[in-house]
Amino acid sequence: MNIEKKVPDYLINRNNTILYLIFVMFFSILFVNVFTPFQGAWYNVGDFPRSQLFFFSVIIVLGGVVVMTISRLLLGLINRKMPITVIHFSAWLVIEMFVIAVLYAVICRLGLQDKRSFYLIFLRAMVYVPLILVIPTVISYLFFSLRERDRLISNLSTMNNVKFVEAKDGKSAESSEIINFIDEKNELKLSVRADYIYYVEASDNYVYIYYDDKGAIVRFLLRSSMKRQEEQLKPVGFVRCHRSFIVNFSKVVLMRKDKDGPYLDLGHKGIRQIPVSKTYLNQITDLFTRNV
Repeated sequence: MNIEKKVPDYLINRNNTILYLIFVMFFSILFVNVFTPFQGAWYNVGDFPRSQLFFFSVIIVLGGVVVMTISRLLLGLINRKMPITVIHFSAWLVIEMFVIAVLYAVICRLGLQDKRSFYLIFLRAMVYVPLILVIPTVISYLFFSLRERDRLISNLSTMNNVKFVEAKDGKSAESSEIINFIDEKNELKLSVRADYIYYVEASDNYVYIYYDDKGAIVRFLLRSSMKRQEEQLKPVGFVRCHRSFIVNFSKVVLMRKDKDGPYLDLGHKGIRQIPVSKTYLNQITDLFTRNV
């Protein structure tokens, strides 16, 4: 596995995260109380009646779920700013387990009056927390992966019925044109009508696709090169105007020049003005001339 590869979006999106946390909560409560794992090493089974142990286990599990919920909210915020790679995600999970182990040790010492040392309780927790979480995590991620595969297959089947029309001379594509964005692993990540896309922006080894979703501008991160996107988008009316930008020329409202250089206005208040570099200025000017 490439540890620098971006974590699939279906593993960290909001809906799947909620399902994952609910499943982990119920599985953990059931597992700890039905199987009483680890021969009493998880907590001192003989010190409390069964009903009280069940109550304590629910409190401990809920505490862990609260930690994971806060953790995943933070992860989602970070994911909006930068891509989360496999190594980042793995390290994040380890930190989650560390915090849960600390919380468990605190609950045992203060709530259960466990006479063992805090250090011993914490060390045991760092062993047992991963053992409890590994089963629901593997099951959940396999389920999400299979569901995502089915969704992509369904999308591909639907797109077979779409009429594709090639645009000429830099003019916009017809509204039925569908653009399929494929990452560097040749996996389909996004399909959008061409007339909904405003521009593409480079970001290191990734690109951002900016498109309209019910009036709001959405930014989608894709691991791909600008060269690949330019080759795909050029036949359907997109033009390169800068080393870091490809624009849908049908969305361009005007071009202006100020002290910082020429810019393209795409006519949407939620979209920045796109710079035009000297390398592409003649090409852009020629397109305006031919479309007068």
